[in-house]
Amino acid sequence: MSKLLTFLLVGLCLLAATCAKRGMPSGGPPDETAPFVEALEPLSGSTEVSLDSDFRITFSEPMKKRTVEMGIVVSPPLRYRERYWDDRTYVLVPEDGLVPHTTYLVSVTNKAADSHGIKMTSTFVGGFSTGVTLDAGQLSGRVTWKQIKVDDAAVVVMDADTLAIATGFPRDKPVYLTLTGNGGLYEVPFVDTTRSYWVLAYMDKNANAEYDEDEIVGCFPGKVDFLSGGEQSGVDILLCRETLTGAVKGSVDSLTLSLYPQVGVRASSDADSALSYETICDKKGAFALTCVEPGSYSVGFYADSDSNSVIGEGDSLFYGVAGPVDVKPCLEVILSAPVPGMPEDVAPPDSAGDAGRDSD
Repeated sequence: MSKLLTFLLVGLCLLAATCAKRGMPSGGPPDETAPFVEALEPLSGSTEVSLDSDFRITFSEPMKKRTVEMGIVVSPPLRYRERYWDDRTYVLVPEDGLVPHTTYLVSVTNKAADSHGIKMTSTFVGGFSTGVTLDAGQLSGRVTWKQIKVDDAAVVVMDADTLAIATGFPRDKPVYLTLTGNGGLYEVPFVDTTRSYWVLAYMDKNANAEYDEDEIVGCFPGKVDFLSGGEQSGVDILLCRETLTGAVKGSVDSLTLSLYPQVGVRASSDADSALSYETICDKKGAFALTCVEPGSYSVGFYADSDSNSVIGEGDSLFYGVAGPVDVKPCLEVILSAPVPGMPEDVAPPDSAGDAGRDSD
């Protein structure tokens, strides 16, 4: 065999081997492991943290940087001189250092994804203090909008002792700020239990951790304090619209409930005849009117004779609640059960016509 032929055969074998390698599967099985925050510096739960400390958030694997950078919230808010990546660690350098005797929370949204697009399974929340102690309270709850559990909503906790809630969303800096995770759930650890709070939320559409005028807002109906213990769960928030609203809750008495197949409630605005809210009492007589615009309302109860959940021609029987009901933002008005009684111009249910009763 000539040297030229031998050379050609060797070249063909090398080419075949190279082509074969290109056809082999590479990289192993697909990545299905969710990333997580592996470490936070300063260490979560630590105290007496130096005022010149940086924030270092280390992930379990390489991340899609933009999903992390847009999904980190530090509370109280800070300005940063520098932000950069050091391998799997995202570093934030405060511009003016940390504030003495302050608890800081660091939240990382569950939408932060690794380099393969796999998202974290839950929102991470850690905290530390520049003081000698770390507050021990905890708030938790869920944020919903139109029965949808809202992931990645911003939850703000305001000092109720220094802030009077108005109709508009407050512009004051929050005491604590965090993000909801899967199922709209949120948790605020390391809360000062000596204070009372308003807990509000908004749909942070542009992910800037700041409330903007056109974002949907909501609030927990009432002040939250820790008189009953260091953990307050069930601090649930219903997002309504661009303004803060209130609620009207209560129940009808058992006698009224026994007389009619279904009892309805209507709150009508005293200032705007076109504005009203209606609901049906549950089997125990309880009712709740939510997302009610602040203002003065007349509230009444009617027998929903045809059980169609709206006031109709056959539902004229109406019990009124004495005096106007004043609805304020982020508060509940609790109405006691109405005293059974009939307006003079309406026949009782056992008289002619059987008004309000089921037909046989």
